[in-house]
Amino acid sequence: NPNRLAKSLSRYGGEEGEGGGDLKEELEDANDRIEAMEEEVADLSTSYGELEEENKRLKSENEQKETIVSNWISKSVKLNTKIKDCEQLVGAERAKCLALQQQVVDKEEKYLALEALYAKEKELMTDKTKQIETLTLQLYGARRQAKEASLNEEKERSSSKQHFEANSVLNTQVTSQMEKIKGMDVKITELTRKVKKLERREAANKKKKRRKKSGGGGDECGHNDDDYDDPLLEEYRKKLKCPLCSDGEKGVIILRCQHMFCRECIEKNLKVRNRNCPACNISFSKNDVRSIFL
Repeated sequence: NPNRLAKSLSRYGGEEGEGGGDLKEELEDANDRIEAMEEEVADLSTSYGELEEENKRLKSENEQKETIVSNWISKSVKLNTKIKDCEQLVGAERAKCLALQQQVVDKEEKYLALEALYAKEKELMTDKTKQIETLTLQLYGARRQAKEASLNEEKERSSSKQHFEANSVLNTQVTSQMEKIKGMDVKITELTRKVKKLERREAANKKKKRRKKSGGGGDECGHNDDDYDDPLLEEYRKKLKCPLCSDGEKGVIILRCQHMFCRECIEKNLKVRNRNCPACNISFSKNDVRSIFL
């Protein structure tokens, strides 16, 4: 304690006499220094208290800051986690974006292909439209022709009735002509039989002539060679021959007029479209020609 030190020094100075004066001065100086030091210590104590308060305040602030920092660290960790999650989501979204971009590219290619196809289809539709217009015109023409054909058909029906009536009459005539032809066939058959009989007879007479020529003179009955030239036989022969060529035998008959000719002459007339009877000049068709068998 400085006070106790000062008292002991004063007591020691009294005992020592004159030498105590120097010590007293030193003691006063020491007291002054001690007082200065006490003031300084008081100032230091005050400063220390202030420093303690400041330290407490700073410590509190530091603790608050540490709490804030720890909070920020936890938040930072959470944010980092969220950032990683977000980065993963961003990566996934980027992948989706790339996939979508590829889909867009594919769709653009499909769109271009569809656009080209649409252009082709449009051209085809234009061609088909032209074809439809052409077909429509043809249809109108066909309808007009059908209408005209219908009118013509009605006219033909009206005329066909007349033809039917005419054909009925013609069929009646043909039937009667066929009956006549049958009668003529019978007559021709009889005539042919007679002609063959006369030919046999003529052949026998010629044979007899040859025998008589070789024996000299007439036959036993006194007939001459000219007696065997029978005019009836020649007439029958002429009736069997075609009147046009006088060579071929009659083979066909014209029903309309009942004239008979050889098949070759009638076919020649049909080929040159000469459809009039060579004998009476009546018109006939190919259906009016019938075969006969002699």
